[in-house]
Amino acid sequence: MQSGWPVGALLAAGMTSLLLPIVGWRGSFFVAACASIIVIVMAVKLPESPVFAAIKEVERRRKSGDAEGAAKLAAEQDIEVNTGNNLGLKGVFSPELRRHTISLSLVWLFSWMAIQVFAVLGTTVLVEAKGVSFENSLYVLILANAVGFVGYLSHGWMGDRIGRRNTVLVGFLLGGLASIFMLLGPANDSFIYMMYAVTLFFLLGPFAAILFYMGESFPAHVRGTGANVAHVMAPVGAIIGSGLVSILLTIGVSMIWAAILAGSLPLVLSGVLMFGTRHVDHLENDPIKEAMA
Repeated sequence: MQSGWPVGALLAAGMTSLLLPIVGWRGSFFVAACASIIVIVMAVKLPESPVFAAIKEVERRRKSGDAEGAAKLAAEQDIEVNTGNNLGLKGVFSPELRRHTISLSLVWLFSWMAIQVFAVLGTTVLVEAKGVSFENSLYVLILANAVGFVGYLSHGWMGDRIGRRNTVLVGFLLGGLASIFMLLGPANDSFIYMMYAVTLFFLLGPFAAILFYMGESFPAHVRGTGANVAHVMAPVGAIIGSGLVSILLTIGVSMIWAAILAGSLPLVLSGVLMFGTRHVDHLENDPIKEAMA
């Protein structure tokens, strides 16, 4: 499903290039708004997750006085019965989840520093750091989304086999190393584009695994809160990443080292921080069996 994101980006770019001379930027935004409305209508039709439905049923039974039935259903669905003391922020920062929550939040922060440097500011980095012409750097937009599509599918497939945590850990480490090789390697167009593609593959792809991992790594009763606490660090990382690049360039650091310090090293650190997250046996969390239940 996530691979639809880069496909949509490519379609939006193509749509804008065709419509902009005809309807202008206001008209392009209007078409985008119409697409958003379609998304809202489709979202209304989405079914609720089985785990959430089970949690609500457990709560309903408890409130109606059927404590035995609630406990039985909770045991069947492997749901921890809430006492009121393990919910929300207090729950995700409880002693058993605190290290996991902090580590996963920092993974999102540092990985999005790399996203900002190599995806959002990718053309600027290639032009300023490696001398790629601006005209050729525009192909980066197509390259980024094409590689993102393949990366999402590949890491999603790999996550089902070796576990989402391991997939994210290895992917971010390899992405950080690939970006360093690209920045410090020869200024050869073929080498640059190849290493940039590898960087994006291991930078973007693991997000197909980490989004699933967030759901399976938190207990059901704090799954939504835990995922949001970690995910909210993404825009913070984007702000820090672009701000750090600006500061480094202002004080005279070259674009190569600015990109390494603000993008490559944070991406490597994201992989290392995955060691602090919870290990989940992905074979025990069969989504098909969960849906059937």
